[in-house]
Formats: sequence, C-alpha cells, structure tokens
Amino acid sequence: MMRMDSRGDVLIFDLVGKFAHFRKFYTNSSSLSYHFPPRTAIEGIISAILGKERDSYYDLFLPTKSKIAVSTKTQTRSIMQTVNYLSVKSAGDLSGRRPRTQVPIEIITADNIYEDLRYRVYFYHDDVSLTKELEARIKASTFRYPTSFGLANFLCSVDFVGWGRIKEQSFPHDVKHFWNIVTPIPVAALGHFGILSVKGEDANSYRFVQDTFPFHFDENRKLGKNMKLLYDKNFTPIRVTTSERLREIQYNDGKSQRTEAIVFLEEWSK
Repeated sequence: MMRMDSRGDVLIFDLVGKFAHFRKFYTNSSSLSYHFPPRTAIEGIISAILGKERDSYYDLFLPTKSKIAVSTKTQTRSIMQTVNYLSVKSAGDLSGRRPRTQVPIEIITADNIYEDLRYRVYFYHDDVSLTKELEARIKASTFRYPTSFGLANFLCSVDFVGWGRIKEQSFPHDVKHFWNIVTPIPVAALGHFGILSVKGEDANSYRFVQDTFPFHFDENRKLGKNMKLLYDKNFTPIRVTTSERLREIQYNDGKSQRTEAIVFLEEWSK
C-alpha cells in the first residue's frame, strides 16, 4: 500500500529532449530503439539526478519499494542512421588504427520537427525523503550527473510538474466502468480489460504495438525480469472497460487540474 506524502502520493515530472535511443535489449547488429523509456532507463535517469554510482542503485528501485509509470506526450517517429564506431579488439585499437565499423542505429524524435520529445513520469517510493530530494534537485536543476535519453550525447532536461494524488476506483463486480489509460498496458492485464474503439472515429483508430521491455536489473546488471507491453503507436490513451480496480491520479500541471488513469507495471510483475 502506498504511503501518502503530505503533498500527494506521486512525484510527477517531464523528461524533455530532441533525440532518444533506448536500445532494445534483444537486437544485435542493428541498434533498434523503443519509442519511450523503459523502467530501467527511468531508474538510471533518477539515479543520475541523485548522484548514485553505476550499478549501485538496483536494490533502491526494487518493484517492492518503488512504482514507476510513464506516458508519452508527443507523437514520435524513428530515423535510421549509420554510425561509424571504432573497431576495438584489443587495447591498442583505441587509437583508431583499425578500419571503422558501421552500425545502423534507430533514433527517436518527435513527429513534429518543431517539438521536443516529452515523457511524463509518475514516480513513487517508500522512502519519502528520497522523493523529496529528487523534487528539490529537479526544481533547482542541480543534478549530480547529466541526464540523457539513452546515449550520452542525447541530453535531456527535467521539468517539475507537480504532486499527484492517487485515488483507487473500484466498483461492484457486475458493474463495468470506462477508463482512458494514458500509460502502456501490461499484456498480462489484457484479460482484465475490454478494449474499446476510440469513440467510433475511424481516423483515430488504434494502431497497437506489442513489445518486450526490460523491467528491472538485478544486482549484477542482468535483467531480472522482462514485461510485454501494449500501447498505441500514436500514444492515444487506450479506452477500456473493466470491473477491476484501477488507479486514477489527480494533479495540477501548472495550467489545469488533470485526472488520468494509469497502470503501474509493478502491480502486474508477478
């Protein structure tokens, strides 16, 4: 059960940048990318802000201690580029004496060239002091290490949004309720949701994508668990009907009061 902070349950902030590459762990010669940051990438960004050393923070973000959800606020597209890398087989090759090796890499950017990528993160942790330190550092832009979208040269900024109040909604088992879920849905949860059309408008029909994402690292930086997620390619909120309990998050984004239905992956990770 979430312990409530005096200002709300969940810290909400936006990650903003021009380009991103969140490498799919199952690719080899071509470096393909997810279109939004997996949970492991968000763990790394939060740890960079707080100044946690590499490989030191995996226990800190165990699914039993923290909850992380992400929604995408801009439509995205991908660009394939070929990058020249050093061909290194021994320490002496770091001088660049060997011919380069070309590796195709998928780069994610906003579909509108005048926009930046913007991902909204909903973060909860049992340790309220950690969340308050993260809030303070985001507001003051005092990050211990630079933050980036996957690659070191794809730097990103972090914008404080606010504190969200979690509201659990439940209904009698025989009563269905409609939700517009703004976060990806675990495939494991699909049996509990009946997915509906988008208000009957053919132009806005869903273009579903299902992919396997890294969920959490163990202490040796090995993937502790993967999760299959479903989302709409245009990141349209997925309209579902269910009698299952869901979480609504209520917050003020600085412009208006918002209420969003979200799914925390941790609750479907067993």
